[in-house]
Amino acid sequence: MSQPSERVSAPRRASLDALLHYAWDAESFTAGEAMPAVGLTRSTTIDALDELVERALIRELPNAREVGDYSKGRPARRFEFCADAGVVVGLDAGRAHVTTTIADLRGAVLAREHLMLDDDSISRRRAVMATAVDDALGVAGLERGDVIALCAGVPAPVDSEGVSPTHHDGFWQRMNPDLIDMFRAWVPLVRVENDASLAAVAEGSLSPEEVDEETLARHLATDGIPDPDLLVRTGAEMRISNFLLWQLAYAELYFSDRLWPDYGEDDLRAAIAEFQRRERRFGTVRIPA
Repeated sequence: MSQPSERVSAPRRASLDALLHYAWDAESFTAGEAMPAVGLTRSTTIDALDELVERALIRELPNAREVGDYSKGRPARRFEFCADAGVVVGLDAGRAHVTTTIADLRGAVLAREHLMLDDDSISRRRAVMATAVDDALGVAGLERGDVIALCAGVPAPVDSEGVSPTHHDGFWQRMNPDLIDMFRAWVPLVRVENDASLAAVAEGSLSPEEVDEETLARHLATDGIPDPDLLVRTGAEMRISNFLLWQLAYAELYFSDRLWPDYGEDDLRAAIAEFQRRERRFGTVRIPA
């Protein structure tokens, strides 16, 4: 697939994205049919279509005159989306299994492979996941260079960068052993997500746009309970040890040298007094008077 190397400007990228979205839903179409749907001028539409043809993301079809269906005037150029321009990979990386699905750009499944995991060490999981993808590509008669995007679902919380937080026994790191970096070495677009979130989107119970802070909060064990205003950590420990990470985003943290069995009413009063002295801004910046 041809991939022009020059940097694409934001306005041109927006034009290309709009036409790709239109082409993905359409069967075949002309520039004139696409224009009102994407809101572009005729010249911009034609220029963008030519670039998408060059990038092999859409193809130009024989015009009506060439196939004998048109006899008057200048025939319009017709185009269609290239569903076979590349493939996407879905990786369901459970604790004891890995399921890999290969699909074309319209979602038609080309291959699906299952592998069992007999060891949840980081090195073994990374090796099995790489093998699972390569095996599924082989079944589909494809190679790594055919892959445009890969999305992996893992049984661990994942941030916007595809990284899982530290777990006290390393479980989350074993479930998500730096997959974002491993696959970015050869896949242009990679996303690593929590598998439950992906399942909700795939099942249609949630659209991607509906996954927001309120949605996530509803799926926590503390649903219906207000987020803490104050966290007291005893025993001279200066960390929260992975406790209520989401819920403590705007809580005040108070650390006490007192061991928990000895923690009493006076200690709690001291913590509350310190809490009352603090200025809570909930993420805002204080502007000096």
